[in-house]
Amino acid sequence: MRAAKPDDPRKVRRVKGGFKLDNLSVRGVVPTISSLFYPEYKYADATQGQLKAKPTSVHPVGNGTTGQERGRRVDEEITFLVNALAKFDLKPDLLASLPRDADAFIKSLPTRATKFKSKFRSLMENMHPFTRNFFKLMHSKGWAAVAAQVNVASGTARVGTAIDVVVADASGKHILLEIKCGYYTYLKRYSANMHKPYQKLTNCPLNQFMLQLEVGRLLYRRQFRSRSLSSCFVVVLHEYGTNCYALSTAVTSQSAELWKLLVMTASQNSRQRQQVKTVARQALRRKQAQPPPPKPQPVKRKASKPRKPKVYSAPKTVASLRVTFDWMKLME
Repeated sequence: MRAAKPDDPRKVRRVKGGFKLDNLSVRGVVPTISSLFYPEYKYADATQGQLKAKPTSVHPVGNGTTGQERGRRVDEEITFLVNALAKFDLKPDLLASLPRDADAFIKSLPTRATKFKSKFRSLMENMHPFTRNFFKLMHSKGWAAVAAQVNVASGTARVGTAIDVVVADASGKHILLEIKCGYYTYLKRYSANMHKPYQKLTNCPLNQFMLQLEVGRLLYRRQFRSRSLSSCFVVVLHEYGTNCYALSTAVTSQSAELWKLLVMTASQNSRQRQQVKTVARQALRRKQAQPPPPKPQPVKRKASKPRKPKVYSAPKTVASLRVTFDWMKLME
């Protein structure tokens, strides 16, 4: 299924430190909501709540890399494959039931995908188990791929994010997925409750992901107004399987208050930025109005008299001194 065109004609692109809505810089959603709702959260302080024990009956799946490297790799694989499935109208069961031999999958590709065969083959032979589990989930739910890494932003709220994966159900309605890797043992561990209007929710990672997904949902609805949303899920891929959490009603029930708070914070930050610019302009004008300081006069130095060059005579040898002494004796 092809991705829908946004109703908002403005382009959203990711830049370093956030997003750009045309030429307007907007902040990323994670630093925005963390500063508003759970600034006190730290992994070391999250000692309350459920701590899952690692099951001994299931062998963990992993490749020995760090969490960030693993998450980056899984994100790149899912992004490429979801966009490829949407572009070439492929079904996710091709990836969910993928055999060890990649040739069978390569042969099933349409002729339009011939230039991507080498990329497909590389992914098939080295696909991360988390990526395979994600497409198994898509196959079991009957979802069709629409797009991955869909950038959405709002100039009113001055916030932007990228929807990890957009899929469609059997009726054609879109479903937004927020994908996370790891977090198996401490997904519901918290240190305190969030700030208003979510003071009844703890600041555990799962609720943080729910809030991130809710902001993405609000932005997606404003940018793709003609597309109807069915539901939203947080998909957690970990070493022992896959968990799919529907967007909580405790989060969606406060969506109006959440949007008001985002807009109010954006206006406050805009006023602060305007004040900083005004102070900087005033300081520049005062500096330009002041007369330039007098240039220091160069110090005149007296011309030094030229030194006479020293004349060095060759030293007299002992033989020449003896000849001179004998000559003086003869002259007597």
